[in-house]
Amino acid sequence: MSGAGAIRIEGGIVPASLLQLLRDGALGSDESRKAEAFHIVGRQTIADAVNRAWSYLVGAWEAWNETQARQGGLESTSAATARERWLLPLLQELGYGRLAPSRGVTIDGQSYPVSHEWNQVPIHLVGPGVDLDRRNPGVQGAARAPQAMVQELLNRDEDR
Repeated sequence: MSGAGAIRIEGGIVPASLLQLLRDGALGSDESRKAEAFHIVGRQTIADAVNRAWSYLVGAWEAWNETQARQGGLESTSAATARERWLLPLLQELGYGRLAPSRGVTIDGQSYPVSHEWNQVPIHLVGPGVDLDRRNPGVQGAARAPQAMVQELLNRDEDR
């Protein structure tokens, strides 16, 4: 439920006053609102870059949905397919680059089979339908609850 003066955007609530401040340019410095601050080069505008990224991701999402349909739906789609067809392209477009596959991390004999890393930050990409908060026996990388496994790794490794 949204309160008075709020606009619902994609499931979240953003106060209308914040949107107005953004429109008026009242937030951030003039320099922070220039294309260069977003590492956009040439004559491309921020709007151009957003539209390009959006178009690319819409196409990737549609291709991902087509792949799922060909493979028999979400439950039949492998983690590897989900990673290659949707998750890695999404993260790449968001600026993470092509994530490096991880061999996992072992600390004091305890194994943490995270799938990828970015600048020594573990990123564990699992397949569709895998419950992140529960053990998933028989699912590679999810024998322990994936979220709890990554959190434990972060808690135990001072370098991450």
